[in-house]
Amino acid sequence: MSKSKDSSFISFTLEVDDRTEEERAKAKQARKGRSKHKIPMDSNYLEDVVAAAPKVRFNYHFDRQIRQVKEEPAEQNSKKFTIEDLFEAASSGEISKLQGLQQYLQKRNKHLSDSLYMSNGKTALLKALLNLKNGENDTIEYLLDIAEKINDLQKFINAAYTDSYYKGQTALHVAIERRSAKFVEMLVKKGADVHTKACGTFFQPNKSMCFYFGELPLSLAACTNQPDIVDFLMDNPYQPVDLKEKDSHGNMVLHALVVVADNSSENTEFVIDMYDHILTKAAQLHPKLKLEENENNQGLTPIKLAAKTGKFELFRHIVQREFKECRHLSRKITEWVYGPVCSSLYDLSSLDTYEKNSVLEIVVYGSEIPNRLDMLNIEPLNKLLEEKWERFAQWIFFFNFIVYLVYLFIFTAVAYQHQSGEPPHSYWNQREDYLLLTGQIITAIGALYFFLKGLIDMVRKRPRFQALLTDGYTDELFFLQALLFMVCAVLYFLGKDEYLAFLVMCLALSWVNLLYFSRGSKYMGIYSVMIQKRAITTLNIEWILPRCLKKRLRSGLKKDLGRGHEPDQRWCFSVEESNWKQWNRNLGTVNEDPRKLCMRVPSPTELQKEPGWGGIVQAFSKWGTQRRTRRSNTQELSSS
Repeated sequence: MSKSKDSSFISFTLEVDDRTEEERAKAKQARKGRSKHKIPMDSNYLEDVVAAAPKVRFNYHFDRQIRQVKEEPAEQNSKKFTIEDLFEAASSGEISKLQGLQQYLQKRNKHLSDSLYMSNGKTALLKALLNLKNGENDTIEYLLDIAEKINDLQKFINAAYTDSYYKGQTALHVAIERRSAKFVEMLVKKGADVHTKACGTFFQPNKSMCFYFGELPLSLAACTNQPDIVDFLMDNPYQPVDLKEKDSHGNMVLHALVVVADNSSENTEFVIDMYDHILTKAAQLHPKLKLEENENNQGLTPIKLAAKTGKFELFRHIVQREFKECRHLSRKITEWVYGPVCSSLYDLSSLDTYEKNSVLEIVVYGSEIPNRLDMLNIEPLNKLLEEKWERFAQWIFFFNFIVYLVYLFIFTAVAYQHQSGEPPHSYWNQREDYLLLTGQIITAIGALYFFLKGLIDMVRKRPRFQALLTDGYTDELFFLQALLFMVCAVLYFLGKDEYLAFLVMCLALSWVNLLYFSRGSKYMGIYSVMIQKRAITTLNIEWILPRCLKKRLRSGLKKDLGRGHEPDQRWCFSVEESNWKQWNRNLGTVNEDPRKLCMRVPSPTELQKEPGWGGIVQAFSKWGTQRRTRRSNTQELSSS
């Protein structure tokens, strides 16, 4: 159990109060006039010091008041240290202002962690760390030495802010935020809790003018790009951090890095470097620890959190991460390379829909993700969706289209052949009546299917209003179609002629819903929109499949990537792709023959106009045709 968890069980302490009656009355009056507005983390104005809340204290002068004995002149002239005196000395960094402090505390049986020396939990140590000058403040080590000599070190060094805005922030947090590796090491060496959590309002996500960094000291060092402090906290002989420690949101250090990423180039660069650094360092210190598999309170691992929050650049890096030395940490393994073309194996763990709450489901159904289409174009998600569609989804989709078309014709025929007169109608033992009844039963079964499917989808996806407008409106139209039919059926059996109006609306909407099947072709609308709709359709079809069939149709293959060392069994997906950016060769010209004829090679942008092998073959075919034409022209000139 960490110290932060033990801190809730604090033994009772009795403090000594040596203030005069006049000083106590003044403090009481200050508490009455205290503002309810947010109090600053630090201030140079002594009037911003908050008077201590009422405590059970021992009156140092009580016996003299009873015996009516006045204080001796020597004691009257002796220096007293108030919170204002300590804060002024800590702010200025002058040790001379603290001379005699230890003797005073020992004589009066007082401590630096007493409530009289705190302002909303802020001690003189916190005040000194907030007022570093060129990274130094001589009073810090001096105060720590005094606290150690009077047996008050642990309580003093781990004192934290108590107001709701900065609650939980300790001296270690401030030292890390001030980027002082010297004081971080000093505090940890002397017993600062490395798992303490700054959980005040200022340190929470989704708040204006706040800074969420994961609450823990390690997360703060990582999110402020301090690899030296990160290394020290992870590996030191005093108190190494527990990498699995989570904050109040269930986030550990990798989750915190995902949260602070913002897709800008500078931010992404340092977040990626720090993410990889912590991952490799953790693998060295704890080889069996799988840090990326830790979930937060929402059930999201770091890669899933990156997908859900639209951290595109970081997400792409995690998915396509390839380490040459730490191969077991790679999610991408290059099998072979030929020019710009390579074949890669991608780790499908957390990505494929075979697992619950997969990355693919998060991205496809995440209508609130602003760059969802860009994320779907990242490999292996792009090829994975394409493979699922071509392998089974398109055939099931086409079968559904045929079935719905037959259903529409039956429904239309039943509606056209409806009997006149007051409902409900009687059926005679005639062939036409049996056919009509059969058509009505088929129509009712279809409506019931659409109704149940709509309910199940709403429970499973729990869509927001935005999702209904962008992704789910077609499903809702089928659901509305079923509702109209059910209302029509109820009115029919109640003998109401109004059932015809609902029948007409239901039939019209049924034909409109035929447009749903246009998503089977990505050329039947805006390309990006059709790709999104096809992805949603693919996952919807896959979800309906029974477990045994899902297992049989699962994408990828199980491979051992251990290279003869320890077994590294993973479910991988092979992707053949071209990457001109990483193939740093100059292919601008090709010189051949004595005449030094310059032949133009297609640029990478031209090759990327047609994705996949088709584009490469087409471009190189065009290049070969131009080459043969120029060669024939050269031969004709030579012969002439």
